[in-house]
Amino acid sequence: GGGGTGADGIYGGDVVGAMGEERDERRLQQQQRQQQEKDGAESSNISRQHPNRADGNAFQCVALKSPHHSVKLTTIAEVFGDTSRRTDDDDHSITGRPCQKTVFVWLHRSLEAVVGSTCSMNAAVNACMTSLFEETPAALGRRTLDCLARSMDIAVRQRRELEARAEAPAVFIDVFHEDLRKDPVAVVQRVYRKAGLEVSAAFRASLEQRAAEERAKTAARKQQAQQQSQHQQRHRYSLAKYGLAQGDVDAAFAVYNTLVRDVKKKSAGGGGSG
Repeated sequence: GGGGTGADGIYGGDVVGAMGEERDERRLQQQQRQQQEKDGAESSNISRQHPNRADGNAFQCVALKSPHHSVKLTTIAEVFGDTSRRTDDDDHSITGRPCQKTVFVWLHRSLEAVVGSTCSMNAAVNACMTSLFEETPAALGRRTLDCLARSMDIAVRQRRELEARAEAPAVFIDVFHEDLRKDPVAVVQRVYRKAGLEVSAAFRASLEQRAAEERAKTAARKQQAQQQSQHQQRHRYSLAKYGLAQGDVDAAFAVYNTLVRDVKKKSAGGGGSG
């Protein structure tokens, strides 16, 4: 409300402000109640559709999309693989030893796309936030490639160690991006099966509905792109723009490429996770 003093000597702004605060408080309480009701409905819906672990244990999941998480697989395994943490009898401190297996779903994308995309993102950040730091595209490309490759080397090493662990070895389920795009329902069902989870009929129906919706969105985007000018079209990126070639990427990710070959070879033999 506006300021000023009324005939009774009360500041109009204070009175209206107090009334506004009261309305805001009531509105906030109403929104909180609505959100609680919504959360309760969603929780009930999820409980009906979400699969259960075959071993009866509670199922927890987290989606980690940042490459920075790749260097912390051991820590993630300790946190999410220990739902019933052991404690020391004397001081009740957590021992950190996992009580059940951790399941990682590792999504593999084209290295060319990952490196090119990350270079483009870093260039955008530099342009927006660093007025005193000058970096050529080639220097940015090399820095980004080296950072990503070092992170992946750590991730592969930690994965090998977790898989070879004597007590509660971690399980890694490999999903290749092209397979997920081709048949998402089949891929998700395979992931759940290998993770020891059950997929209900309701959950499968929800998956199929979501897949159909995504196919429709993809078709609409393609049609829209055809109608747009080259300047309006979706952002594109390439290795060459940052002084890199496919050979540079393959050499930097040699350790990871060996892992991928092993995964595909094991999968082709019928006993793998790919």
